Amino acid sequence: MKWLLVMAWLAALGTASAKDADVGIRHATPVLHWTSKDEKGVYGYIIYRSASADGPFLRVNKRIVPAVRPKPSVSGEAAKLPADSRYEYEDSSANPAKTYYYSIDAVSRTGLSKQLTRPIRREPRLLPSN
Repeated sequence: MKWLLVMAWLAALGTASAKDADVGIRHATPVLHWTSKDEKGVYGYIIYRSASADGPFLRVNKRIVPAVRPKPSVSGEAAKLPADSRYEYEDSSANPAKTYYYSIDAVSRTGLSKQLTRPIRREPRLLPSN
């Protein structure tokens, strides 16, 4: 399988924040964004998190992030996947004020898992003060 995986850390808005009561600092909840190409045979994705690049990594999402399914065919044509499949996962169980490392695995329809990323460091992001 050919994989193109792009990870970006974006600050979420609204309730996706945590507040440090002592100093009035708010941090954004980590939100993972990635794009995948060639998802043939992919069932979904599992997100892992660690406080260290060396692990141990623990699974974050209880449910698999489902892969994009092919669009239904029209007039007998074969079903097609979009050119790029875009995904997002908000890690609401993380402490937004801490640094974490994330890794994503793709899970095939047969249940096999393949690591897509090396550990990627996510620094805390401050939200603008009101």
